[in-house]
Amino acid sequence: VQLFFEIHGSGEPPILLIHGSTGDASSYWSEIVTRLRDEFTIIAYDQRGFGRSAAQIDRFDIAELARDAALLLEHVQRGPVTVVGLSLGGLVAQQLAADRPDLVARLVVAASAPRISPRLQLMSKVLQTATATRDPGLLFDLNLLLAHGEAFLTTHADDIATRRKRFVAEARPWYGSALTEPAEWQGVARDRITCPTLLIYGDEDAEMPLRYARELQAGIPGSQLTVFAGTGHKCAEEQPDQFAEAIRSFHPHINRS
Repeated sequence: VQLFFEIHGSGEPPILLIHGSTGDASSYWSEIVTRLRDEFTIIAYDQRGFGRSAAQIDRFDIAELARDAALLLEHVQRGPVTVVGLSLGGLVAQQLAADRPDLVARLVVAASAPRISPRLQLMSKVLQTATATRDPGLLFDLNLLLAHGEAFLTTHADDIATRRKRFVAEARPWYGSALTEPAEWQGVARDRITCPTLLIYGDEDAEMPLRYARELQAGIPGSQLTVFAGTGHKCAEEQPDQFAEAIRSFHPHINRS
């Protein structure tokens, strides 16, 4: 597997960003990279099957994706790092922290889940049906409905319309590919996650409700929970300033002067 990655900045500690299943590193993390690259070293990569990495694949294995992340960190000779994963990336980040604690100093799980539940399986099947229609506009609209809070949809209407036109024109074949065949993942024994852990969720997340956050917080010793008000699933996109500040605050040694 060939993975596309970029490294921004030169600060410490390094941060590995792991994106979700309806985009790539650029679409998920560009605003966060802009806000943090002057303070941290940011490693952002496209997971296998997305963006400029390997071609689309039929099914994802979370443990395999975590091994990809570990091999990438070893390749760039970085670690231990802060790992930040959103949605699918949050599943991968949990697995990586449990399997390779030597590589993970701190963990940030955003808008993610403790396991692939029957509810998430059903959501995946609905998106699979939308993908099968070969109507990129329908897939874009369905994901938009699931991914964003009402305030974001209202205040970014013009930008969303422009993005929809671009998406339909490009018809990215990898968009939503992780949801084409639902992953089977029952989570990790969360007491295996021993590093400091921050959970970030939006209170209007239709994909990953706050009860998932509560379950993770109860299972991961010493974990902290931050909830963004009026925010949907893609909390890093909707609230990039808050998201970046949450990561800064999670690193108390960072000089904010």
